[in-house]
Amino acid sequence: MDNQEIFEKIAATYDSEERQKVNEQIVKEINKNLEAVDSKGTLLDFGCGTGEIGLKFLEQFTNVLFLDASKNMLAIVEAKLAALSSKKGQTLLADGRSGDSELADCIIVSQVLLHIVDTEEILRHLARMLKEQGTLLIVDYDKNPDVHSDKIHNGFDQQELAKCLKKIGFSTVVSHNFYQQDQLLMGKPATLFIMKAHK
Repeated sequence: MDNQEIFEKIAATYDSEERQKVNEQIVKEINKNLEAVDSKGTLLDFGCGTGEIGLKFLEQFTNVLFLDASKNMLAIVEAKLAALSSKKGQTLLADGRSGDSELADCIIVSQVLLHIVDTEEILRHLARMLKEQGTLLIVDYDKNPDVHSDKIHNGFDQQELAKCLKKIGFSTVVSHNFYQQDQLLMGKPATLFIMKAHK
């Protein structure tokens, strides 16, 4: 896992029509969960890919940071920001574990955790990057025992993930499913959930 080389290769073709349809559903669900979030602060799109999630929130936050381990993905984000003539967005290259402490008021982690080997380690890192009273929004897949891969996790048990977040120090953690589709994960039926945690 931590599939950096793969993402470098597929960056140019990443924004497929099917992926954009799923992203639309994700953005809608994130919007619902941002109602109580201070949008005057900084949003971090962690593992941003081509930026299709974070770009939708440029007008809602004072600053939007796009962090990814793929240079090719970030180049696409920079091109999109230039096309929008936006000065509110900034790209950050990272290995997934480096970064400043208390960097953002809100962090979005959409379909990223499944690519990272050590879930608890990356959640601890995200907690360090989040300001006090900040909000973490995780979008990922419910665990599916029919998915078998040495490249990704086969989804997550929401109760176990929430337990891990509380162990790290998040005060409140809530989640629910919001989207289901056939062939969504490794050609298998899958369900996306959103998890909201406060530091």
